[in-house]
Amino acid sequence: MESDSMNDLVNYLLNFAFDQGIGSILTKEPAPDFPSCAISENRMIIINLNWHHPYELPFIIAHEIAHVLEGDPETCYYSSSTTRIKAEGRANERAIELILNYCNAYDIPVSNSVAFCEQFGIPTELDYIAYLKIKRIL
Repeated sequence: MESDSMNDLVNYLLNFAFDQGIGSILTKEPAPDFPSCAISENRMIIINLNWHHPYELPFIIAHEIAHVLEGDPETCYYSSSTTRIKAEGRANERAIELILNYCNAYDIPVSNSVAFCEQFGIPTELDYIAYLKIKRIL
């Protein structure tokens, strides 16, 4: 994703979060492998701008916003519980919806889920979810 396009999407997502009463802390202090997180009870997301895959930042922001919207308990990416896995799945789906909403708002054509995932830094393992969301099956 080009820098200007990524910045536009990040701004869109952060404005959306603000409109939903979700605050954000954007920081470059954590190590590159330290995950971003959401604190739903405080309606706050903390985003590691130093993430080792910077092209994933828009999806990460959308994902953390989704955790707050879903009311998930304090969350970070890695956990082994079944509940945690379900919460991550819901957040992934909602994050893809948020990015699709951005595409619709700015007339960005989306028809191929693989290209969509590549363009917006969505992990490749979520290609099928993206496909279902694009086709409005899920």
